[in-house]
Amino acid sequence: MCSPVRAFFELWFLFTLACLTSPRILGGRKEYGVIHPHSGGYSSPTKLFQEVKSFSYEDGDPSVDKANVHTGGYGEQFDILAASKPTGNTLRYTNQDDAVKIDSRNAQPYVPTSDDIHNWKLQHEKKQHKYFRRYKMKEAHKSDKLYKNEDFSTVEGFQPERHFSLPPDLNVSKTDIGSLDYTLLSGKGSVDYNTLSRTPHGRHLLLITLLEGIGGDYWKPRCNGKLKFYLPKSLKSPSQPKPADGSIVLRDIILKGKVIPRKRLLQSIKKLPFGSFDRYEHVSRFNSSHLSAVSSMTKLALSQETFDSTLSLLVTLGEVVNPRIFIEVVLAVIDSRDDVGFVKPSLITVQPFDYFPIQSFTKHKADEMNKMNNQTNHIIRHKRQIFPGMQFGPMNMNMMGMQGMMGQPPVWRINWGDGPFRTLPASDPESWLWYFREDPMVNSHHYFWHLKLSNREVPSWHPSHGLNIDRRGEMFCFMHKQMLARYNADRIALGLPLTTALSREEWTRGVLAGYDSRLTEATGRPYPARPSGAFIPNTQALFMADNALRNAIRTGLLQTRMGPVRLGYGNGVDYGISPLGDAVEAFEQDQATGNLHNDGHEAIGRMHGFDGMIGVMGNPNVAVRDPIFFRWHKNIDDLIVSYKMMLPPYTDIELGFPGIEITAAHVMSERGGVHNTLYTYMDSASISLSSIDFEGLGSGRSVNINYDRLNHVPFTYHVNIQSQFRVHGLLRIFLLPANVRLPAHTDVTQVAIEMDRFLISMNPGENYFTRHSSRSPFVAKSSLPIGELQNRLLQGMINQDEFNWSGCGWPENMILPRGREGGMAFRMYIMVSQVLPGDRAMTANWERMRFISWSWCGVRRNEGDVPDNRPMGFPLDRPPPNGNWQSLMYSGGRRRGNHYTFNTNIFYDPVGTTNRRRTTG
Repeated sequence: MCSPVRAFFELWFLFTLACLTSPRILGGRKEYGVIHPHSGGYSSPTKLFQEVKSFSYEDGDPSVDKANVHTGGYGEQFDILAASKPTGNTLRYTNQDDAVKIDSRNAQPYVPTSDDIHNWKLQHEKKQHKYFRRYKMKEAHKSDKLYKNEDFSTVEGFQPERHFSLPPDLNVSKTDIGSLDYTLLSGKGSVDYNTLSRTPHGRHLLLITLLEGIGGDYWKPRCNGKLKFYLPKSLKSPSQPKPADGSIVLRDIILKGKVIPRKRLLQSIKKLPFGSFDRYEHVSRFNSSHLSAVSSMTKLALSQETFDSTLSLLVTLGEVVNPRIFIEVVLAVIDSRDDVGFVKPSLITVQPFDYFPIQSFTKHKADEMNKMNNQTNHIIRHKRQIFPGMQFGPMNMNMMGMQGMMGQPPVWRINWGDGPFRTLPASDPESWLWYFREDPMVNSHHYFWHLKLSNREVPSWHPSHGLNIDRRGEMFCFMHKQMLARYNADRIALGLPLTTALSREEWTRGVLAGYDSRLTEATGRPYPARPSGAFIPNTQALFMADNALRNAIRTGLLQTRMGPVRLGYGNGVDYGISPLGDAVEAFEQDQATGNLHNDGHEAIGRMHGFDGMIGVMGNPNVAVRDPIFFRWHKNIDDLIVSYKMMLPPYTDIELGFPGIEITAAHVMSERGGVHNTLYTYMDSASISLSSIDFEGLGSGRSVNINYDRLNHVPFTYHVNIQSQFRVHGLLRIFLLPANVRLPAHTDVTQVAIEMDRFLISMNPGENYFTRHSSRSPFVAKSSLPIGELQNRLLQGMINQDEFNWSGCGWPENMILPRGREGGMAFRMYIMVSQVLPGDRAMTANWERMRFISWSWCGVRRNEGDVPDNRPMGFPLDRPPPNGNWQSLMYSGGRRRGNHYTFNTNIFYDPVGTTNRRRTTG
């Protein structure tokens, strides 16, 4: 017999459950208003999420070690249990004695005064002015020996002090006739060289227009017919026609008062590394010879005395050098010159053949039309014309979107989930991730990142050189780890096992599954497929580099060309991770540590055989397509994790924030409805390709390509914080898949996605913060197609921030992992960390950097420092002591007030805007 009290509580529980599962709440569109600073927070979510089969992932994955780490279920009790429970393979730290536990709950944080903040800003400005003066002085140039030969013996390169006054007017030289607001077009809609060469956006337009029509005649119309380049008599090609009216005739190359003729120029470049490459040779950015070629041509271009000479040299050499080398040189010149901007066109519109299977598409459509043509001939043999205006024939491409109607560009639909464009057989579950691996934006992002942060083509004194990017090696480790974490989250969503490393044990064995990208170069030459069961060639260099790096991690001492470097951690700063990252992806081959990352990419790219060609893994603009990319980077990340595990665990002081408590937090989708519910969907995207001549493919000058991609409904973070002080802090937001037991080969840092990181200023009492998902410093909006960027420059429709935007960052449309149709459970983990004492002066950088991807693509040292010196990914940059991330939140069984977690569901719509239903992918 039940007691009255027990009966009362049973009735109360049933009533509460009925309210939570009421259709009015589950099916309605209840809107949650903003949480005001003094609202006192809100109750826990009223929506009972649709049940995702508990531990369905671990049940379906036989490789899971069920005694290992769990990513977390729902509820605080689970978090407390996970925080205290040791793992099956407890992590070991060699420096346990250094990890002194200090109870800091009664300590008070440093509160800066207004004078302190003012002095910090002055210190920052003084540092920047000092760097600027050093950069402008000739002594800075003389420290770098540029390539010398009898014709081009200058050692000073591009000298901004000749053109700029101090303090500088950004991008504008002393001889310019105007700045960004100066109109480039005349009243008749034409342009002239004098105007273009004496304005910052005009010079920028001239340089990016070199990226249009790569490999074609330089005098062909560009920039929607507004620009036609003609070389002067001293440099012109024998086949150059007479300049037409309105054409731009470039200037002579002048060196020390003498004109350099074409013949002398072409003879000189044979002695340079880039002159030894065949025009149609397959080159790889992961190859040191290719990088040397790009570097030698870049330094030659920068050594010219004037912009006029640089431009004429590039146009002349564009006829004879390898197109891939030429593209990278033009991009490096844009990065290096102070008198132009940073904004680049979408690389997809510059090299479309690297991102879309164009040859496969045209062949597929031609086969369809030939089939229809044959059927028509069979039915109506005496009549070729079906109806006026449409002809069928083997070379006519007027059907199936090959030609546009009413003079409009044709629309091509390309989708890697469809049979003709599949890169893996439908029977292979890896093919379900086509939307991630084959996405053009993901691949171009990876290429652009390496162009920016692995840049050694420019002189070493220049700020755009990779080694002058603050914490560049750490950025390499962090960015690729985040790519791996996002990929793993989508593997979990699809019921696939987590990524396994392509470890050294497999380097001498055949890798089973092959891959064929179906991509070709513009010449029609295909990227060679990686055969199934092939072996990695030349593994000796890989083993040497791997052994050297592991020995450095074990001893804590990294041998470099500049001498030994101590690895370790102290005062909140990981001073070993950046040198280690720079050794894993070396700028130059190092006899001591090799070049593990790049050599691995190139070796895998040659698994088909040594025939002078290289597969997609050998080029960063297409490497992500191959599933082996993530296995290789899992191996790289495991190496980094082995270093991180040598460091002491974070202390209470590092993890705590006395006087700060996060009282409530949630996310709200712009779709509305219940909070903590986010949405992804398949989206039909379109991109206009007009930078390349498609005449040989029967489509005229341009096409529009429609393709399917993953997208999301934007959302906003809402956070309530109670503070006892007026103080700054760093708000860090992570997203982790819930209800997953991790296998032995994966730690929690390899599934933790850092979503956002930003500075907040808290006042005593209640504080309320909102943050839109698009504001994350990890993401970037898509770059403009080359045609659109050209038009905006011509029209003067670009502001200073846009003109100097690098465009680097994770694609914004991919900010959320895929989720599942019925909803997929995630945990949102939020932490407010203290600002390190050494970072206080850099808080002035935050306002300036808030709209750029500094935390994904770095900061050039002439522009400042990364304003957060804690390890990238802190506190999930290293495996927690017991393997479970919840242990970071608790101390002595009590939740740290500056940590908070809540449940989030991500629902996936497989149809979205595509009007096509998918069962997988």
